[in-house]
Amino acid sequence: MMFPSGITLPLAAVSLVAGLAGVAACDSSTGPDDGPPDLWIGQHKVVLRAGEEARLTALYLHSQLSGLDSVREATWRSSNTSVLRVRGDGSVTAAGAGVATVSLEYRGERDAVEVRVVDSAPAYHTEWASVTVGFETVCAITAGGETYCWGNDYYGAVADGARRAWTGVYSPVRVMGGQEFSSVALGLFHVCALTPAGTAYCWGDAGAMIGLAGHESINEPRRVDFDRPFNRLAAGRNYNCGLAAGGTAYCWGVVSFGELGDGVLGLHTRRHPYPVKTELRFVDIRPGGPRTCALTTAGRAYCWGAGSFGELGNGSRQTYAVPVAVSGDHIFEGITGRGHTCGRDTAGTVHCWGSNKWHQIGMDGDLYTTPVELPPEEQFQRVIAGTVTTCGLNAAGTAYCWGLDRYGNLGAGGPAPQRCDIDQFPCSDEPLEIAGGLRFQSLSLGLKTSCGVTVDHALYCWGSNLSGQLGAGLLVESSNTPVRVVDPW
Repeated sequence: MMFPSGITLPLAAVSLVAGLAGVAACDSSTGPDDGPPDLWIGQHKVVLRAGEEARLTALYLHSQLSGLDSVREATWRSSNTSVLRVRGDGSVTAAGAGVATVSLEYRGERDAVEVRVVDSAPAYHTEWASVTVGFETVCAITAGGETYCWGNDYYGAVADGARRAWTGVYSPVRVMGGQEFSSVALGLFHVCALTPAGTAYCWGDAGAMIGLAGHESINEPRRVDFDRPFNRLAAGRNYNCGLAAGGTAYCWGVVSFGELGDGVLGLHTRRHPYPVKTELRFVDIRPGGPRTCALTTAGRAYCWGAGSFGELGNGSRQTYAVPVAVSGDHIFEGITGRGHTCGRDTAGTVHCWGSNKWHQIGMDGDLYTTPVELPPEEQFQRVIAGTVTTCGLNAAGTAYCWGLDRYGNLGAGGPAPQRCDIDQFPCSDEPLEIAGGLRFQSLSLGLKTSCGVTVDHALYCWGSNLSGQLGAGLLVESSNTPVRVVDPW
């Protein structure tokens, strides 16, 4: 079985199951819904080459009290054995080109997924315009305006109408409804998107996002109840922020540290877009977790929310529920980031502030409470900050990244040579070139996975693939080199 250089081969089935189950461990709200026992095959929309062998895994919810079991003895079937042969332990052999449905029966429950077999390397015809990476879900828009998602689908974030609680989607599927979106924003387990006319839609773990109480799985886009168009929309962990005409900022969702900027500290919910408590007008807004930063029409940066790791950039580590000015006299052309924040000023110099736990700011020190100028080797034409990594693009579109490399986040063929924090994960405080000689027009950096659109509109991803977020159809745990996202099917 052949894989591109830098890809980590799958572990045993139990390890893959643990990886899927680990999604829910992040938040007590993500446990399976109450109801009868359910069965899930762990991988959907897999792409294999003829002659390859792989193994599918499955989970069975037998009791709300004792939770999930990995399925060890069950009845597996293939709808077309000339395309795919399957054995009793979930092992499959790709026999010939085509698509086969793999079904599983276990204790009276049934699930089925699709597997595609190709003769050789998949053909690539799709031209991609943009990509956005969330926690374990990725969404992208084609040059023709179609929106596709893949990866974790626990709350229906893939939005094809078929919520798969414990199944990862391993290649792109079309978002239901046929709505054309100009941009997509991803939070922890929810997705929101903006139409060209400025109407916002949300799906996934989006109860609060569309004006409903509590958590609710929404499997297809639903309109946000708001009577003004947005000209910009972005997502934080469990909340969203948008800019209306004139630069007025609105935020809504579920927060605990003042991230909505509504003047309220502590756990609370805004079910509809609510104005940020300020007279300032903004041209950009960057919610993250648990802080929000925004750029005014005059180029000044303001932040609000938790400041424990210097996220607000105002010289303190306090928490604020209203916007506070970032220290210094910087006039920024733009800002970027979800955890730490970076801004490029009008002189072309990049400054960053916030957590540096994984060397994502690229210098010594655990955090910076005020903007610090990046070293000369990190002064790129464009800088993109994520949660645990930062990347720069030079004039030719060559990408360099630094920060945490635990999942192959840096895409440099790693692992990175340094070790960070008490867990001693691979990291780098120096820019490492992304492998493959690719030239990018844009990048999106997630906690575990990153993706980029090249100058010729191809789409590549690297990092973790435990929920299929590489979008390449591959049954691998991770890749520390970019792999190309396959065409939708």
